[in-house]
Amino acid sequence: NIAHMLQTALRISTGKKISVINRGVNGSQHSDWYNDYHNEYMPGGRYADHNAYSIAVFFFGANNAHNGYPAASFGNDMRSNISFLNGLGVKVVYNSIHHTKESFVDAGTQIAYRDIWNTVMNENAANPKVKRGLDLYSLFNSNESRYLGADKVHPDLSEGMNEVARQLAPIVQTVTSVKKIQGFVPNSFELYQNFPNPFNPSTSIRYSINKADFVSLTVYDMNGREVNKLISENQGIGFYEVNFDAANLASGIYFYKLETSGFSEVKKMSLVK
Repeated sequence: NIAHMLQTALRISTGKKISVINRGVNGSQHSDWYNDYHNEYMPGGRYADHNAYSIAVFFFGANNAHNGYPAASFGNDMRSNISFLNGLGVKVVYNSIHHTKESFVDAGTQIAYRDIWNTVMNENAANPKVKRGLDLYSLFNSNESRYLGADKVHPDLSEGMNEVARQLAPIVQTVTSVKKIQGFVPNSFELYQNFPNPFNPSTSIRYSINKADFVSLTVYDMNGREVNKLISENQGIGFYEVNFDAANLASGIYFYKLETSGFSEVKKMSLVK
């Protein structure tokens, strides 16, 4: 099926184990989140190892509406799904395809679908655990028929899958992974030098916190502009390691800043491509 094809393509192109959640593609009303996916993240499920499957890609499309789908309540459904996954430490890449050519069925519904998608994504703009994926409208809305099915209206995702994976892979690669290093109890706040440094394209950043606090770890460019919010969440006492992938950035000097309620430190790193 489409989700399995995308999962395989992304694993080959990124080297990561990724769960792909397929909702509303090719005219289906929606898949059953609870029965089809929710339980798969529970003990015994396919994705119960959240360290291995630390990223979930939501892959959505919209065709003609069934029973009023998508409705505004769909946004609330997605908020619940994202919250559930984030609570498990799974990060989300939220992606969609829309059919809004004049020849498509019920184009107004597709616009509504896009509005819901954009609303949920805008609400999560500052959430480091959620990344905006791709609105692949342009890929399937071109005048070319290479990715259109037999009816020349609806996308043939089997033909377009390699291109979808190619465009999604860099976004999946930039999703930050953070792990707590077990067996150590720090006695101070400290931000360590990234390693390796210089790096290309990824590097590890370690830090320690000696009391539970809200933690922010942000990367800036030479002009002081924020380029990536790596961490923005409450964390407990411990040593942490964050992987920063800069595949989408240009070579140069960057700064990373760790902040808590009573601590702030900045260090410099060099990206050389």
